Amino acid sequence: MSALAVLLPELVLSVGTIVAIAVDVLVRDKRTVAWTCALFALLACGLAAGQWLNGAIGSAGPLFAVDAVAAAARVGVLAATTLLLIAMPSSRELRGHGAGEYAVLLLGLGLGGCVFAGATNLLSLYLGLEFLSLTGYCLAGLKARDRHAAEAGMKYVMFGALASALTLFGMSYLYGLAGSLDLVAIGTALARPEAPAIAIAPVLLLACGLAYKLALVPFHLYSPDVYEGAPTLSAAALSVIPKIAGAAAAVHVLATLIPAGSGLFAADRVTPVIAGLALLTMTVGNLTALAQRNAKRILAFSGVAHGGYLLLALAAWPAHGAIGAVGFYLLAYLFMNLGAFLALMLIENRTGSSDLGALAGSWKAEPLAVIGLAVCVFALAGIPPLAGFTAKWTVLRAVADAGFADGGRPWLIAAAVVLLVNSVLSVVPYLRVVRAVAVEGGEIKPAAEPPHAALAVVAMCVGACLILGLLWPVVAALRDALG
Repeated sequence: MSALAVLLPELVLSVGTIVAIAVDVLVRDKRTVAWTCALFALLACGLAAGQWLNGAIGSAGPLFAVDAVAAAARVGVLAATTLLLIAMPSSRELRGHGAGEYAVLLLGLGLGGCVFAGATNLLSLYLGLEFLSLTGYCLAGLKARDRHAAEAGMKYVMFGALASALTLFGMSYLYGLAGSLDLVAIGTALARPEAPAIAIAPVLLLACGLAYKLALVPFHLYSPDVYEGAPTLSAAALSVIPKIAGAAAAVHVLATLIPAGSGLFAADRVTPVIAGLALLTMTVGNLTALAQRNAKRILAFSGVAHGGYLLLALAAWPAHGAIGAVGFYLLAYLFMNLGAFLALMLIENRTGSSDLGALAGSWKAEPLAVIGLAVCVFALAGIPPLAGFTAKWTVLRAVADAGFADGGRPWLIAAAVVLLVNSVLSVVPYLRVVRAVAVEGGEIKPAAEPPHAALAVVAMCVGACLILGLLWPVVAALRDALG
């Protein structure tokens, strides 16, 4: 493929951003801007899906390439962007001033995710990281006159600046060690027997940026405050798009910087550290979710725990099925989390708050949204026969297979047991959310207009949760394709 053909989805997003800015200036009804952005995002998603299904992979120069992982991640990022833009006109928080800018920023977040997922060079990796971060800051704090939104944006900036500085310092040291910014060249340099032990430090600093996007411990502390203060649609976007792009970047870094053989960064030395971080992340996320009294904070700590589940699948690398488990888990997480946040957005349109006490009586006013929320949070909890169960089963199988293969890695077997315990523990906060919306009482405020678009997106997410949970042949085919 030519460089232009490889970058076609990104070019469509760039053109769409320019067109959307012009539409925002010329048109008074800002919903037109959202639909314009959604059209370009859908077109880019179709192009990316066509490249992925046709196996059309290639390089766009020394900074960017589309392999199987990047192609699948681009489809996920662009699908999430399209669904969010379709649901955007139904958000009560985003009506009025700033709605057009919000749609453009959401399209930019998708573009940043595509760049981050396909980066093959430290420069493009940092560019994608900053593109995701800068647009995310604006999405979180766009309603500057709202105290909670301003606080959310400021906390996001502070944590992002710290992670960015650490990552950039690590990149500069890696360049000094290898004399190159290319990930493969750096991995070759680190695989040499004479590679100094001090090289561990810049690799850990580089991992800070990835941990920040995946909301891994200890770079998770921003997420509950940001999700609570930001508009619910922003919380949905920030919980899904950076995670998909960050997982793809993590796979590329793991596969290129860390060789499968012997050496300073051999798999048998690195993967136990990854597994330990995964177990710590999922345990902290689930335990902290138990103490929350706000639905968005519960979903935020849920996202932290799911980042741990995702990372545990990477700990099975380079065993067969590890990358497929990561890909399928992200696909299921996309629909589960988007559906939960968008259903909560519809309920919050009436209640004006996501506190559990304020959600009482929602089943009377928004029965369809409550059903969608219940299905999606049950899927996030891993209750069969929904997508979350099959996603966790895929990760568990990959970890167990890697634990028993090649003489056995007993620490992976122990990690699988901890995953099961955390899966049971995670059910409690999700049940509290469902109980809150199903309890009678509470003040019911009428909605300005029926949110048909958002309800359609929630219905799609519910359908995907059911399909990915019930049709095991589809699950197996998707897992193999994503791997």
